[in-house]
Amino acid sequence: MEQDTSDNILAFDTLFTTNHMQILKSLLPYVDSDFQKKLAVYIKFSELQYTLSYFQNHKAEISGCSLTKKEFDLSSIYQTIKGYCTHEEQSQIEQLINFMNTMEMVKNMREMMEFMNELETFSNFTYTSSDTSPSDNSSEAVTSDSNPETQMDSFSMLTMLKGMLPPEQAELFEMIQKGGI
Repeated sequence: MEQDTSDNILAFDTLFTTNHMQILKSLLPYVDSDFQKKLAVYIKFSELQYTLSYFQNHKAEISGCSLTKKEFDLSSIYQTIKGYCTHEEQSQIEQLINFMNTMEMVKNMREMMEFMNELETFSNFTYTSSDTSPSDNSSEAVTSDSNPETQMDSFSMLTMLKGMLPPEQAELFEMIQKGGI
């Protein structure tokens, strides 16, 4: 990954510079310090002029040298820029990624809970319709709420799922289950 990042940076620098600017950059260590500052500013200014000129003449996106647009993925971006970030910036980005992963997990858990509720509703319907006798005029069926066996199955499945989660995720699971989120 680090080699790929270096290659992209090199490709970008190559695209927006000329061989003459590279020569000037190569000469920087050989000139005195006062002139180095002026030469560095001149090189950067020349690169800016060259870049502006390049975009006036080339209207298309930057697609050469593997600089094609990629899908936005914060984890991939972080891996690409990590080497250029301070420790504090790395920590902040990692916290953001962890937060986003947690939110995705909460979303998945909600979907799973909705699915389980639908499954339970379906099993209630199946149980209710199969237990109603045709001769019974009251049309009162036994629901799963009054059936301890069905309650136990549902409870066992949720307990088993919660047992597979780390403690902080188990707390989120309980909050979702109780409707706290």
